Amino acid sequence: MDLRFERRLRPIAAVILFFFTFYCIEPLNFAAYAQTPSTESQNKSKSAEEEFQEAIEKIRDGIDQEDTNKIKTGQGAVERLDVEIKQQFKATENEIRNLPDVIKQRHKEFVKQYEENLKALKSNLDEIKRAKTKTEKEQANKKTKAFLEKTKSPSRHTPLDPNNLPHRTPKVKERKPRLKKEDFAELQTPVQLAFAGSDQQLLALITPDPSLSQKPTPADLTETIEVQFTPEITALAEQLEHNPVKIYNYVRNNIDFVPTYGSIQGANMCLMTKQCNDMDTASLLIALLRASGISSRYVIGTIEVPIDKVMNWVGGFTDAQAALNFISSGGTPIKSFIEGGKIAKVQMEHAWVEAYVDYIPSRGAINKQGDTWIPLDASFKQHTFTNGIDFKTAVPFDADGFVNQLKSTATIDPITGSVTNVSSTLIQNTLNNYQAQLQDVITKTIPNVNAGNLLGKKSIVPQNFSILAASLPYKVTIIGSRLSELSDGLRHKVTFTLQDQSGFNVDISVTKALPEIAGQKVTLSYGPASSSDESLLLSYVNTGATSLPAYLIRLKPELRINGLMVASGSSIAMGELQPFDMILTTPTIGSNLVSNTLTAGTYSAIAFDLGVVVPKQLENAATRMKVIKQKLETSDFAGLTKDDIIGEFVNGIGMSYWGLMDLTTNLASRINGVMDIRLPSEGIFTQDITVHFAFGIPFSAVPSGFSTDIDLDYHVVFAKDGDQTKPVTHLAQTGMLGSNLEASIYDLTFNKSYTKRGISAAHILEHANSQGIPIYTVDKNNISSVLPALQVSNQDKTDVQNAVAAGLVVTIPKTEITKDGWTGTGYVSFNPITGAGAYIISGGLAGGGYSCKCFLNNPVAEFLIGIIPSVLVFASFPGLLLAIVTIAVITTLVAIEMCEISSRNDLNIDQQNTLIGITAGKLIFEVLVGLIPKYGALAFTTLTVGLDPLMKLIGNMFRIQNQQNGYKQRRKGVYAV
Repeated sequence: MDLRFERRLRPIAAVILFFFTFYCIEPLNFAAYAQTPSTESQNKSKSAEEEFQEAIEKIRDGIDQEDTNKIKTGQGAVERLDVEIKQQFKATENEIRNLPDVIKQRHKEFVKQYEENLKALKSNLDEIKRAKTKTEKEQANKKTKAFLEKTKSPSRHTPLDPNNLPHRTPKVKERKPRLKKEDFAELQTPVQLAFAGSDQQLLALITPDPSLSQKPTPADLTETIEVQFTPEITALAEQLEHNPVKIYNYVRNNIDFVPTYGSIQGANMCLMTKQCNDMDTASLLIALLRASGISSRYVIGTIEVPIDKVMNWVGGFTDAQAALNFISSGGTPIKSFIEGGKIAKVQMEHAWVEAYVDYIPSRGAINKQGDTWIPLDASFKQHTFTNGIDFKTAVPFDADGFVNQLKSTATIDPITGSVTNVSSTLIQNTLNNYQAQLQDVITKTIPNVNAGNLLGKKSIVPQNFSILAASLPYKVTIIGSRLSELSDGLRHKVTFTLQDQSGFNVDISVTKALPEIAGQKVTLSYGPASSSDESLLLSYVNTGATSLPAYLIRLKPELRINGLMVASGSSIAMGELQPFDMILTTPTIGSNLVSNTLTAGTYSAIAFDLGVVVPKQLENAATRMKVIKQKLETSDFAGLTKDDIIGEFVNGIGMSYWGLMDLTTNLASRINGVMDIRLPSEGIFTQDITVHFAFGIPFSAVPSGFSTDIDLDYHVVFAKDGDQTKPVTHLAQTGMLGSNLEASIYDLTFNKSYTKRGISAAHILEHANSQGIPIYTVDKNNISSVLPALQVSNQDKTDVQNAVAAGLVVTIPKTEITKDGWTGTGYVSFNPITGAGAYIISGGLAGGGYSCKCFLNNPVAEFLIGIIPSVLVFASFPGLLLAIVTIAVITTLVAIEMCEISSRNDLNIDQQNTLIGITAGKLIFEVLVGLIPKYGALAFTTLTVGLDPLMKLIGNMFRIQNQQNGYKQRRKGVYAV
């Protein structure tokens, strides 16, 4: 590295030392205090607090194992570190001498409690030494264990619920469609079907229906939770000339139908994703009509559709029962009718729109005074399907030969079933060879390569009407309700509940309908509880210290939506743990509780995927960051908040994760011959801190990188041809790819291509294999022999036991691993019948992270050097912010590039290779997933190792190239640094 750059970077590094105080204080205040420290921090591998905590754990282990030497070693370390800690106490007293008395009092109380606990520990250990009889020793050990249990450090571990795995198809409440008016919440009369007569006769037949003869109400023109007159909606309405026919044609021909039930996205998000269910499509149509001054309303009822139309409508199914199961699993009430031994038609609940238009005489072609309610359904349509290459036939793969080769190179224990040293070279060579064969076939058979002719595509059959029809394109069995606004029971909702540290009292409780937060940034962070706490934070920033005294700092939780604080909680000490629950309530599944544990002082984005994350969402995030960047470049801090910077950053990571997951899921579904729709899913992406404890009380806090926890990754997956093995394969593939991405997203974020710095279950299994650590597949047949051999925490062992008891198969390394400063384990709990799984790392996180010492003097280069060289001209606070914002821009643009693979007409050679590489890998994975029940750890380990070349392809394809004059986007028209 250029030493000039390193010296110039030091002023920025000094600020980065306390980058994590961004979590707590606003940029303007921070900027006022940020100065270059007079002395540089000492680079030490472990702090006294961390060593002290480890020494206490060593004493605990020694007592559990009745190991006198371990107890003695731990006690010696405690006595040695006590001297250093008391020196820190004196330094802290000097540091806070000019701060408010409340801070000084907290310090005195902590020191007193520390000394009392230390005295009690020494007394207990002395009793163990003095014990002469077995009974005395047992009593002394018991007393010491009770003391250590009382003062042990709290755990963030979230137990695995084997019956609610994060990556799965949730069970919906299967319902038959309602056929009686009284079964619906609101009663309305049904619409009339088409009539081929004069205008006067048509009007005479339509108007006798009391509901249709009613005049519109003001509510039929107003905004609602789902119907918002956003700039995008109003601009499109104007573009369509506020013409009801053009509005209907646009929505009908551009919005793809997704068979889920209930209000999820709302109008604006539906316009953005263009993949919406019937209610969201109706919301979009109503929003455009109302923005044009046209009264409109929802209609909920039951319709009857021929089965061939249904199979085409929902994705091109060739098996009728599979199509019905697909719709039902998405939550829609549906019933089939048999004629001649075959399914002939279905009845299903559905939503559409009625618009009050000028129908006599213009038939809706002119937007003027309305006279008639006309039914419109923009969600019902038919498609054309183009098949892609049948790769399995074109390039057969010798699965048995491949497995036999793997078995011959790996070490397999016939008794325990453990696998060691699976050949990564063999796997990569096999993938490369298969990819070359695919490339050869494609080059010879396809002149212009694109995702469609490789994998197949679906296109809406367009219909451009000149007038509005008076009827719907199917039979209406019953109309149950007409609504100006969707009732609350039809909405998907989420409740955020943060409890106090006791876990018994609610500190924050906020409920939002998903359409209210669709596409918005949701963050949960912590701010100073008082002006004294803010002064303390700023004081430590000013001195350039390497850690914060957590016991001195009180914070308060803050829940924000799009930067606006919607709730704040009560005071809590930095480093304390808080239970954080989310309850997702749907019209079809009911309530689903998701439990997490947050550390006070972290900054989290709660990122939702409400069906699909598309480039437009990520481009919007990039646009917001450009505005922030411009403000920072001009030192314009007015109105700038920590949520604009840190919140935008972690949210950008979250949305990029979902964007890449949706891309790979889309590709995999086309390869696997399945339809996969995403139900509302959620993950927490956190800028994390590590807290060191002294006798169970937070002592110090240091930044520790980033963590991901995917709580819900919900899919509805069915094979188009009814093959029940394909969904299992598909879910296993996407689950393992998702596990890899939970860590790899940080590699891509920090512009390191694919370095495997991140931590996830997939990475840990791969790392264990490369280190020669045996990998077990644990099931009910071998758990009694394998469990005692596992050298992992008791919490992880308990999760393994519970998973196996529930019928799952668990793949886990024998020992914990240490990787880039992170120590722990990772494992996969897999349901071989359904394909559902949990991809867990230590701490109970269904996700991954990026562990780094990003804030120390030397490793700060990891954060800046090689990412954005132009930032080095900044030697102040704005330079740091510019770096952070630009990193987030990189994150989103990487995902934009990835998402566009599936929509481009032509692909360059790099893109072709990437797509072909992913295709090759997934085909091999499909074979391996089928071998999991038989080969267990061998199959899973091969899956994880096989992800390596695929992720390298993705990383190499989409990383932003390091140019001498900065990082530049290759795509024209995209923001370049």
